[in-house]
Amino acid sequence: EYLIHLVKKPGFYFCLILTAVNAFFTKQALESNGVGHFGWVLLVELLIEGLMIALLLVARNKKWPVEKKFLILAIGLGVLFMIFLPPGQAPDDINHFRRAYAISDGVFIAERISEESEASGSVLPIEVGDFDSRPSKGTYGEITQELMKGVSGEASAQSYTNTALYSFVCYIPQTLAALLGKMFNMSIMGIAYLMEIFNFAVWVVLIYFAIKLIPKFKTVLLFVALLPITLQEATSMAPDALTIGLSALLVSYVLYLAYECKRIMTNKDLVLLYVIALVIGFCKIVYLPLILLYVIIPSERFGTKKRKAIHLSSLAVVVIGLNLLWLAISAGTLMEFNPGVDSKMQLMGILHNPIGYLITIVRSIGVNFQFWLYGSLGMLLGSWAFDLPMIMGYVSFAMAILLFAQRDEALKLRKFDRGVFVFVFVTIVLLIFTSLYIQWTAVGAAVIDGVQGRYFLPILLLIPIMVCRVKTRPSRATLVSESAVLYYSLYINVLACVLFFAQNI
Repeated sequence: EYLIHLVKKPGFYFCLILTAVNAFFTKQALESNGVGHFGWVLLVELLIEGLMIALLLVARNKKWPVEKKFLILAIGLGVLFMIFLPPGQAPDDINHFRRAYAISDGVFIAERISEESEASGSVLPIEVGDFDSRPSKGTYGEITQELMKGVSGEASAQSYTNTALYSFVCYIPQTLAALLGKMFNMSIMGIAYLMEIFNFAVWVVLIYFAIKLIPKFKTVLLFVALLPITLQEATSMAPDALTIGLSALLVSYVLYLAYECKRIMTNKDLVLLYVIALVIGFCKIVYLPLILLYVIIPSERFGTKKRKAIHLSSLAVVVIGLNLLWLAISAGTLMEFNPGVDSKMQLMGILHNPIGYLITIVRSIGVNFQFWLYGSLGMLLGSWAFDLPMIMGYVSFAMAILLFAQRDEALKLRKFDRGVFVFVFVTIVLLIFTSLYIQWTAVGAAVIDGVQGRYFLPILLLIPIMVCRVKTRPSRATLVSESAVLYYSLYINVLACVLFFAQNI
C-alpha cells in the first residue's frame, strides 16, 4: 500500500528520470576514461541514492525541519566528496594546505623562499610536495600509500605565493587539524584529510544555523549550499568553506533580527555580530561590505538609536582597522603573478579613466558570463578538470530562476533595506572585478582575467532578496519544492563523484 502511494507521487517520477540520466552519464564517463565495471559502479551509485532518499523520506514523515534534512544530505555527500575528490585537486588546494601547515608551525607571515625568487612561502616537510593537482590514473592507489607514510623529517623551501596574503584567522579549522595530526604523528596525507574534515564540519554547522535562522528563502539557501561547487569548496582545504558559511550566516542572522526577532539583542547576539564581521573581513576583504547589512537591523533590537550607532561605529572601526593592519603587515608577500601585470599602473588607469574601466567590466561580463554562470552553478569542478553534463547546467539554472520567483519567498522588505542589499551586492561584484583587474590582469587587457564563478557563491543569496516580492500572490504556485531541491542535489552530486572516480581510479 505504501509503495502504491509512493508511485502516485510526482517525486517518484522525478527521481526515476534523474536515475536514468545519471545511469547514462555514468556509462559515458566510465567509457570515455577507459574504466570498466559499469554494472558495479551503477549498483553502488543506486545503493547510495536509494539510501539517501530513504533517509529523506523518513525525515519528511517525521516532519523534520529543512535544516535537519540539510544535515542528512550534506554529511552524506560531503563524505562522498572527501572520498572521491583527492586532496589537492580543488582549486589552489595544495597552496592552501601549505599555508595552513606553515601556520601550525608558527609561521604566520610567509617570507621569500630565496633571494633570486619573488615567490613567498616557508620551509615545509618534503612530503607536502607530493600532492597531484590534476586527476590521473592510479591516484587512489597512490593516496593509500601516502596515508601509510611517515614524515621523514626532511624539509625544503616551498612556495605558496597566491595564498600567502591570506590571514591566519581564516585557516583556524585547518590549523587545528594540522596541530592534532602532528600530535598523533599522522602522515602528511592523513593531515590533509583531517584538514578537510575540520573545514567541512565548520561549514556544516554554519549553514545549518543559517538555514534555521533565516525567516524566508530557506529553499534557495538549501539549493546554493548543496551545489556541487559549494560542496567541493566545503570539503577542500581552502578558507572558502568558512567564507561561504559565514556569509550565509550573516545574511540569515540579519534577516532574522530585522524581520522576525522582537526582542532586544543580548550580549551573545552582539558578540556573534562582531565575530562574524571580523572573520569575514580576514577571509577575503572583498566580502567586507557584507557587514553593511547590519544597518538594516532596527534600532529597537539594539535598545536605542544611540546604542545602534555606537555598536555599528565601533564595529566598523575595529574591522576596517584590523584588516588594514593585516594588509600592511603582509604587504611584502604581495606580488604580480602574470606577465604584463603592473598593479600601480593599472590602478592609475582606473582613476584616470573610470568610464573606460566600466566599459572593460561590461565587456568582461559579455565575454565570460556563461563561464562564470556554469562555474557558480558547479558545472566546472576541480581545476576545471571535471565537467558536468551541460544539460545539468541548464536544469540548475532553470531551478535557480524558478526559486527566485517562488510564491512562498515573498518578504515585506522595506525599500531602504532593498537598497542596502543592492548596494552591497554591486559593491562586492565591483571589488571582485577590481581586485583581479589590478593584481591579475595585464595592463591594457581588453577583459578582466582570473574571475571564477565560485567567487560569487558568498553573495548568491543576496539575489533573491533583492528581487523578492513584497506581497504574496495566492494565484502563483510553488514552482520548485524543497523535496525537488533535495533530490536534484543528491543526484547531481553523486554524478560529480562518479566523474572524480572515473578520472582518478
